[in-house]
Order: sequence, then structure tokens, then C-alpha cells
Amino acid sequence: MVAGSSLGASSSSPKSCQPYHVFLSFRGSDTRKNFTDHLYQALTWAGIRTYRDNDEIERGDDIVLAINKAIAESRLSLIVFSPNFASSSYCLDEVVKIMECKENNVHTVVPIFYNVSPSQVSEESGTYVKALRRHGNVERVDKWWQALKKITDLGGMVLGDRHEAGFIQEIVKKVDRRLKRIKRPVPSYVIGIESHIEAINKWVAYESSDVDVAIISGVGGVGKTIIANIVFNMNIETFDVWSFLQDVDETSKQQDGLVNLQRSLVYDISKGALVDYKGIDLEHVTCNKRALVVLDNVDTWGQLLGILSKPQYLHKGSKIIITTRCKELLKKPYGGACKTFWINGLGKDHALELFSWHAFDKPNPDEGYVGYSEQVVQHCSGLPLALELLGLCLSDKDMQLWEVAAQEPETIDGSTRIRRTLQISYDSLDERDKILFLYIACFYIGREKDSVVKMLQSKFGYRPLGIQELISRSLISIGGSNRLTMHQLIRDMGREIVLLRSIQSIEDPGEQSRLWRYNDAIRVLKRDIDCY
Repeated sequence: MVAGSSLGASSSSPKSCQPYHVFLSFRGSDTRKNFTDHLYQALTWAGIRTYRDNDEIERGDDIVLAINKAIAESRLSLIVFSPNFASSSYCLDEVVKIMECKENNVHTVVPIFYNVSPSQVSEESGTYVKALRRHGNVERVDKWWQALKKITDLGGMVLGDRHEAGFIQEIVKKVDRRLKRIKRPVPSYVIGIESHIEAINKWVAYESSDVDVAIISGVGGVGKTIIANIVFNMNIETFDVWSFLQDVDETSKQQDGLVNLQRSLVYDISKGALVDYKGIDLEHVTCNKRALVVLDNVDTWGQLLGILSKPQYLHKGSKIIITTRCKELLKKPYGGACKTFWINGLGKDHALELFSWHAFDKPNPDEGYVGYSEQVVQHCSGLPLALELLGLCLSDKDMQLWEVAAQEPETIDGSTRIRRTLQISYDSLDERDKILFLYIACFYIGREKDSVVKMLQSKFGYRPLGIQELISRSLISIGGSNRLTMHQLIRDMGREIVLLRSIQSIEDPGEQSRLWRYNDAIRVLKRDIDCY
């Protein structure tokens, strides 16, 4: 479910010169600000250009002509039948025009029944017939009635008692199948990333005489790949060729991983012409073809060079988008203008909304669960992955589990996957920087950076560059007054690593390599004193 976006606020697509994929017909007073708005946004973020009349004023001749033109030029119409749909002569006229297009060409129609049943629309005893009769004009009423009966004969999709979010995703998938489009997956609930999408889309749309590169960077689980998927969906048809290489870091670690990624890139941008092509000559493959290339989850400079050593091999005007945890991945020049988009966690309101959609299937917590929800959300510190997994784990659970989750959210099942995701950045460090990270996670959060560097250097010989490496990997950041800060979940992950390094340390703090809890330190000190 998408919410609160300024994207797609008008009735025209960002590329209004291109025909629409979908015409969306609906009764504004019933669904404009809820179901239809969510459906329109889900279609848009799937890269499906959708016409939605967004004018609430009475329509004039020019608007009617524009709507009829949009219907005729669209490949598919979605008609959202709702309780008051038949009370609008404009909606009924759209139905007649849609059926004319279906009968005259290959126009596809998908009826959607929202809080009404097909029988209410098509049967003579149904509520729609009563609404039609109130219009009075017998000739028009007969045309409307015939069109409605033909549409319901097509079948359609009925909401019934299902959750709206899942229903919308089914509609998007069905439209994709009918249009035979390629698209990247987008989750049911997308909250609070609209400004990032808009900014990156503007960068993609900027016409350049070079091959430009963008970095989408942030901690694990913050939504980098989701953003890349949406941007890819919304822009592929403005390029001649495109390629999306998923999870480069993981794939590159497999046998012949980088070679296979190269082959995938060449296959994609040659549109399958070079299936058995050996060796990379992208200048030949992309001759006069603007390409959109997304390299997802790139971890090292070597991985980047191994796939595409020179961006200039692509045709001018091409765009390369790289998602990475490493914000300093491009220390050296690479391509033309390079733009970095840093993705922060969600603010408090958006975080609660995303959590609520997963836990309660609505934007706000149920009565009696607000306090518990706020405590769990605070623990997640705005990380979308954590909000999603903990929300799913707590959905439909009894109050006792909610009480536990509010006090100890790290004990909930979804926490294991959250920790694994965050630990990928830690695992990529060398041993010296791993130890440095653990010291900071246990003792030095909130301390002034330069003093920490001097202390660790003098006592343990740690290199100052280690701090910079942790910043680059999005494991720590520098806050106000030059103080070290760390996401709460990353801190918890580091401390759990310390505990798990010795199974005994969970029961016996004296076995731990580091003690940061006051009570544990007191227990160990007292025990040592008692030994003398």
C-alpha cells in the first residue's frame, strides 16, 4: 500500500507524450481519496502509466473529449465499481466508451468490484438498476445498462472481505500479465520514500551528454533496493535498453560470479541477441542506444570494475544506478557526473504508519495497542525492514506477546533476519575494523570522535582510517559536536556478537571480552574481589 505521495497527483503521466497503459475509471466520491488513490500509486510505482481524472469540478466538453481520447489510446481499462458508481452519468458514459473501444480493437477491460457484488451491478433487482432509473433518460439508461451487463459478463476481481493491500497487488500483477510487461517487485506497503523517488526520477530525466552515475546508499534494510526497483519500473520505457543486476555482492561470490554478471549485462542490453557472447565490447552492443543500468548491492570497487570497467562503454545519455552500503564506493572518478542519494530511516509518524500496515492492515494501531506499538517502533529507529518484520510477527497475536515485544522486541522471531541483514556490513570488515566496531558499539557511542581515536590508538594501536571505514560502511556516523552515533539496531547487533562469541558469556559475564552492562561489571568485580 502506498500512501501520502505527491507523485502521480495529476491526471497525466510524467511522460505525457506517450500513450497510457491504463485508463482508471472510478466514482470520485466513493474511492478517490482511499482505494483508487492507493491503486493509482501502486500502478504508477510499477511503471504503469495510468490516466486518472483528478478534477472534482463539473466536467465540460473539453474534459469529456480528453477522457474519451485517453480511453481510446490506453491499452487497458480498470473500472472500479463502487456503491455510488451508477449515480454518476459521467462514469456510466465512460463505461459505454470503454466497451466501444473493446469491441472495435484490442482494448482490454478489467472490472473491479469494490464494496459491491457483480450481481448488484448486472441484475435487474440490483442496486445499480435503481440508480439508473433515477437518471430518467430512457435511451441513455438503456445504453448504460447494456454496457454494464456486457462488462460483468467478463468476470472481474471482487474485493469481498479481503485486505485492500493484497487486493491491489493482485490487480497490479494482473495488469502486468495483460500488458506483458517486465517489472521489478514492489512491496504492498511503501511509506515515506516519496521524496527520494522524486529526486532520483529528476536525476534520471536530466538529459546529459555523458554517462551519469548515481549512488543510492544507506544502512542495510533501509529500502535501497525497493527505491531502485520503483525508479527502474517508472523509467525503463524512456530508454532504448536496460538491465537490472540483482544482489551483485552475493552473486559475485559464487563460482564465475562476475563473469555471469557481465554476461547478464550484455544479454540484457543486446536484448538477447548475444546469448553466447564471450568478452565485453559494450561500445559495439550499445551503439546509439541509451541504457538504464541498475547494479544492486555492490560492496566493493573491484565488483564494479569487474562488471563494467568503463561507464563510457555505454552510449551517451545512459544512466547507471548503484545501490550500496558503502557510501564511499566511488572514491575514484567513474563515468560523468556522480550523484549520491543518502537514504535515512523513517521519521516517527511514517515509521508508526508502516508498522501499523503490517501489524493491523491499516495506517494506525488498534485501540489498546497504541502504546505497545510506539515502544516497538521506537526500538526500530526508523528502519523499514525491522518495522515490516516485527509488524508481521505481531499481526493477530494476543496481548501477552505484545507486552513482551514492547519490553524486549529483540526476542521476537523477526529479529533474527534483521540482525542477519545488518551484519552483512560487519562481516565485510577486516579483523582490525571488526574489533574497532565492537569497542564502539559497547563503549563509545556518544563520545567525541577525536578523543576515541586517540584513546584506541594509544592503547590498542588502532588505525584512524578504521573509523572512516566504519562510516563508509554505514555502521557509524558522526553527529553533532563531532560525536560518534550508531543506529540502535546496529548497536544491538554488535553487542549480540560479543555475547555469542562465547556461549558461556550469556550465563557468565566474566567470559565476555567486553562488559558494558553496569550489573554485569559489578558481578565480575565482586567475584574477583571475593577470590582474594
